[in-house]
Amino acid sequence: MSKRVWFDFLKLAVGFVLICVLFSNLPDYLPESWAERIAIETNDLTLSVQDEEKLGEYIMENLLDEFQLLENPTTDSAIQEIVNRFEPIISNSPYEYNIMVVKHDQINAITLPGGNIILFSGLIEFAESPEEVAAVLAHEIGHVEERHIVNKLLAEIGLTLVMTIVTGGDATIIHTAASTLLSNVFSRSQEAEADQTGMKLLVQAQIHPKALGSFFNHLNEQDLDYNENLEWMMTHPHNSNRIEESESFPIPSDFKPIPLEANWTRVRQAI
Repeated sequence: MSKRVWFDFLKLAVGFVLICVLFSNLPDYLPESWAERIAIETNDLTLSVQDEEKLGEYIMENLLDEFQLLENPTTDSAIQEIVNRFEPIISNSPYEYNIMVVKHDQINAITLPGGNIILFSGLIEFAESPEEVAAVLAHEIGHVEERHIVNKLLAEIGLTLVMTIVTGGDATIIHTAASTLLSNVFSRSQEAEADQTGMKLLVQAQIHPKALGSFFNHLNEQDLDYNENLEWMMTHPHNSNRIEESESFPIPSDFKPIPLEANWTRVRQAI
């Protein structure tokens, strides 16, 4: 190889290194507002809680046109008892939670931006105890606290459309965001993280974390989730794995669960 070729190669290499150094340090030399914009564009958690709450309000308005709120004293009282257990523990959360029940036969719960959680009446009717519903709700709170909902929207519809909604976007974009959230598909790691956060919350609320495993065991018994032989295809962790995790979750030696007092037979009959 000639000296000229070596020299040209050396220039390219030095130039490449200089460009890498320049871009890695660029935010330090930009005006603060520009640097913040770069951070916003490259960080998954780009939305403030305030903007997330606005996003949640718009999506809630869209979704509640499709669902009928379930309002009866028996159900309201049972859900409020569960919420009361959690409130002292999440009092320092940046979110103000809004938990409601809608009339729908599906065994499901939906987590929306800004601390909005929708429980389906089918889930309440299916659960065998208030502790099982508390476990599902704790799991959904885990999704909120870990900001999985925002990350999911950003990954699937992008920052530009999310910010368009926050600043008063049109109904079509809001409907797209709502449909994305209704698909209710989180990654395996997000589901596992929400399980762990939820079980910590249950222990602090003096509800045994085995309640989460009990719910999934109930699903398995009724064959209402999915074929356990297809775990590798699923985004949700395997039910059996989740049952094992809940049963082996570490609890303090002096832990004494306090039963929820709701008469669950009456609650299910009231649906």
